[in-house]
Amino acid sequence: MNRAQKIAWSCLILISTGLLTSVAVIIALYPKLDMPAGLRGFGCIGLGGLGALSALVFRKDGREVPFDERGRLFHQRAWFAGYRASCLFFAVVGMTTWFMYGANGTISVNVLPFTVVGGLMTLTLVHSLVILELAGQAKEKNHEPGAEKSMVHFGRLHAECDDRRRDCGRAADE
Repeated sequence: MNRAQKIAWSCLILISTGLLTSVAVIIALYPKLDMPAGLRGFGCIGLGGLGALSALVFRKDGREVPFDERGRLFHQRAWFAGYRASCLFFAVVGMTTWFMYGANGTISVNVLPFTVVGGLMTLTLVHSLVILELAGQAKEKNHEPGAEKSMVHFGRLHAECDDRRRDCGRAADE
């Protein structure tokens, strides 16, 4: 398992634990303290913030290459999917609040930090899931017969890069 996968697992576990703990605390506090006091359980989401420290825990090792072409491709796809998911999250939250309160309604300022934290959690969770999914697909693909010959045979992007290199080589020859 490489460094990116370790960081992805760490973020996934910490954010999921923080979210589940927060929901459990809110459910436990709601019957006793009513809802405004029960919302104090959202503080447990801070456990997910520890996922940012996983880059420090899993430091770069001098023996391994930090990113190869395939790893860079995985990160590009993961960030793109994460940004799409967070944009979708912001759109759903914004439209839901608009439908709930109407065009002339007002919302509490306390809703905004929850929206921002939710968007960042969505970004990080989707990024981690996509990194782990792509790494799993690549691992399965490399264990097929005949796949040992080439480590860089993943996806259309690599084929397009090879085609561009060949075209550039032909242009240089002419």
